[in-house]
Amino acid sequence: MYDAEDIFDRCLIEGGRLLEAQPSASSGGHLNFCRNICDEIRRVNDRLNEINDDNNVVRRLVEEKHEGRLVQTSSFTSPTHVATDIVGTQIFDVTQNLISKIEESKKECTVLGISGMGGIGKTTLAQKIFNDEMVLRGVGGNDVGVETKAEVEGRLDPLLSGSLLLVLDDIWSANVWRELLRNPILKGSCRSVILFTTRHEVVAREMRADYVHPAEKIDEGSGWELIRKIVFGDGEDAIISELEEVGMEIVRKCDGLPLAIKVMAGVLFHKERTKTEWKKVVESDLWFRKEIKLSNALYLSYEDLPNHLKQCFLSCAFYHGISHRSDIIRLWVAEGFVIEELDSLMEVTAKDYYKELIARNLLQIDQRFEDGRLFVMHGVLRSFGEKLMEEEGIIISGDPYRSTNSLTKINSSTKIRRFLPDSLVKLSHLKYLNLDGTKIRKLPESIKDLANLQTLCLSGCKSLHELPDGITRLSNLRCLRILSTPLTHFPKGFGKLKNLNNLAGFFVGHRDSMSMMEGGCDLDELQYLCNLNDLVISKLERARTTNFVLENKTFLRILTLGWTMNNNENNDEQSSEAERICKQLSPPATLEGLSIDNFPGRQFPDWMVSTSLADLTFLALDKFPSCRENK
Repeated sequence: MYDAEDIFDRCLIEGGRLLEAQPSASSGGHLNFCRNICDEIRRVNDRLNEINDDNNVVRRLVEEKHEGRLVQTSSFTSPTHVATDIVGTQIFDVTQNLISKIEESKKECTVLGISGMGGIGKTTLAQKIFNDEMVLRGVGGNDVGVETKAEVEGRLDPLLSGSLLLVLDDIWSANVWRELLRNPILKGSCRSVILFTTRHEVVAREMRADYVHPAEKIDEGSGWELIRKIVFGDGEDAIISELEEVGMEIVRKCDGLPLAIKVMAGVLFHKERTKTEWKKVVESDLWFRKEIKLSNALYLSYEDLPNHLKQCFLSCAFYHGISHRSDIIRLWVAEGFVIEELDSLMEVTAKDYYKELIARNLLQIDQRFEDGRLFVMHGVLRSFGEKLMEEEGIIISGDPYRSTNSLTKINSSTKIRRFLPDSLVKLSHLKYLNLDGTKIRKLPESIKDLANLQTLCLSGCKSLHELPDGITRLSNLRCLRILSTPLTHFPKGFGKLKNLNNLAGFFVGHRDSMSMMEGGCDLDELQYLCNLNDLVISKLERARTTNFVLENKTFLRILTLGWTMNNNENNDEQSSEAERICKQLSPPATLEGLSIDNFPGRQFPDWMVSTSLADLTFLALDKFPSCRENK
């Protein structure tokens, strides 16, 4: 597969080179290229023929056709996205028991634990306790960006003035409590409850907890209730009664593990609600696989996925450091996992893949962000995915890289050199380059040679002030993110990047020029970027022309507009010009999210106050100092 992809990439590069070449250029090099490519294609075809011959010998196909009936493809949207606290009736008694221990404790600092094997429901139980109305808890910020001991203590201080419930989930060592958190909390004046979960009994003992609850497998009745709620929701009583017997068989095969039951419910949700179809799940030989030393229920749920979703699921396990929806979607596109559909961006299709993995309980939405922008993967599912991927490539983690079969992504490191190494721009197959937050000062002009690059991330590069002109020749670029980077200007020619659909950080004009447009871009550069889906524009006070550049952007869904106020200019002039620019931007009616910052105008544009934005679900307006109306 990788050899075939490499041939395809090389042909795209050669095609681009020929389009740029002069008509009088020598064709000798091109003919040699064609001969070499033909030889490589023959070798790949020979190997495919060998594989096909072997397949005919050991054919073992699983087909879902019965008496000429076609299997209906699964829907991407589950009407029963079950909250994480639904694990059956058994959880109620355990929750109340632990809450009682919290209320009855007379100690200033009570330490409670939940221990048990992976997938048994420790985190779910902790969430249930944390969200219970009877529990008083301090409310603080999240832990994003906290790295040092001083930062952690700084986050703790505001929480120690009232009642505090601190949850330490899935800890593998007691050091975080003993060496970092224990002393500040004990010195505080508040009543504190520390609730931790762990897979290891040794860790539970080292925490010196007042009580440790050993999480148990759920009973068959609770397991069936969990399946019933995920698959059927409310109603369909007649069908539920008919399927209860075979459903209980599936629960027994899951051996009381809530995680296994949930992912099996995700499989059943996409099956027909008949005993025949459910019996096939029970009788599948995948329950008896010996080579995968993890729950066979997980393997069956994996095998039930379409091929493209299998690849997407494995990549979530593969890339440990990625938890943002937009990042994983970009990687799926770069890896070629997304099936291109007519009149739709691949990123939009990939978002549907993401939703289906959520619906199948193979990924979970990070509860801190209800819009689903961040996801988490259960440790057992990640280990399962790693097991399947161990011969496929590197595992992005703290461990040494295990293999190097394929590398189409390079992620940033804060230790990266200040100048992009020449060897990097020779990686002609590179599709994803993330340099966010690095100290890089300059990108080489030869970056244009990364002909297959699809995603380039340069946000937070505080020492980067210029983009090379060669960046406008990255014809396959689909995403450019460059927020909070002090560029002087965008080089002219961005309108040539016809595949660009995510442009975050575009700004108008030149920072250092007396003439604000000299050397920089105006809005007309956006006119030919017809695939834009997510667009962030700033410095709109410098804009001179608009020409309704956003009006026909039918794929545009997310738009952010920003101005920078200039107190030295006439306020009336600023307001009038801002109103003109904003009026002529006129985004399409398909817009779903709109943010406007520092708008100096006195009134909203007509397109904003009309009913044309029927699909708008998110609106953020910040700093409208001159606005006189409220429509």
